[in-house]
Amino acid sequence: MKKTFFLLLLSWWLLGKVNFTLENYSLFYNFEYKSNPYYDGRTFFGDWIQGFFSLRINPKVKVEAGALLWRFYGGEREVLPYLAAVFSPYPRLSFRFGNLRKFHGLHRALYFDTLYYERPAERGFQINYLGTSIRAEAWINWQREMRRLVQEKFDVGAKLHMEGKLPFADFQYHYVHFGGEYLEHHIGPRDDMAIMARGGLKSSTPAGNLRFSAAYFYSYFIPDRWEPSRFHGKGTEVELSLSGKYGEFFVSRWWGKDFYHQDGDPLYQGKKLTWLGYRKEVVLNGFHFALTLTTGWVDGVWVPYQKIEVGWKKTF
Repeated sequence: MKKTFFLLLLSWWLLGKVNFTLENYSLFYNFEYKSNPYYDGRTFFGDWIQGFFSLRINPKVKVEAGALLWRFYGGEREVLPYLAAVFSPYPRLSFRFGNLRKFHGLHRALYFDTLYYERPAERGFQINYLGTSIRAEAWINWQREMRRLVQEKFDVGAKLHMEGKLPFADFQYHYVHFGGEYLEHHIGPRDDMAIMARGGLKSSTPAGNLRFSAAYFYSYFIPDRWEPSRFHGKGTEVELSLSGKYGEFFVSRWWGKDFYHQDGDPLYQGKKLTWLGYRKEVVLNGFHFALTLTTGWVDGVWVPYQKIEVGWKKTF
């Protein structure tokens, strides 16, 4: 049986109906958050790599199957299965069921980007639209099923980005749910939601591309539906960036009031947060290198961090 399967797979490959894709993300993340009430210092290295076969069923449907390897240097490691079905009724639109394409690019207040590495796989349902001036994405990531004494857990996300000649706008949404109506313990369902609406302008200057944006954030947290407590929060942020030949320089300022989202960067629970930073990205023939150097202050406390990402993708 195994020999027959591999012979069929080889035949499909030779006929051009099967491709093999290998992609990797390696990272270095260094936080030195000292003397602040929101986050402890942490430094880690890690690798995330997955390989999968893509079988084209017909021009609009394909199946992906493979495996994912994830490890933190000196820490945890795991090998996970990878399986997805993808339906593309139109060239710019796709529906995915199974393993999701992660790294959604949500704002750090909605989704702390370290979670992309701490949670190696996302599984559920995903919709993507990639237009010339409009990009949209929505997904549900089912993290845990409900068992006798364990709550189910899933998160839902949505993104909309619109880009014109001068203006641009973003809408982002992230929701985390813990179920529990039928569990034999006292903890009720828990809901945690945060949204961001952002608008801005861009301009080309002799020094590079200049972008300015202003954003509004709102959070809503229910720690236990069986209890009356409800928590609302809000925040605003302005950001200015200049990108050119030597990278991107940016500065942002956050003002928050009772803002909370469990999957967001805890520093955005602060009343005032200032970031000064530099980003440099190099993309060459499927190879991607990104360096981020950032320093800031949350409620008057210094909070620097550095990040290095190396990624590549190859389809055979």
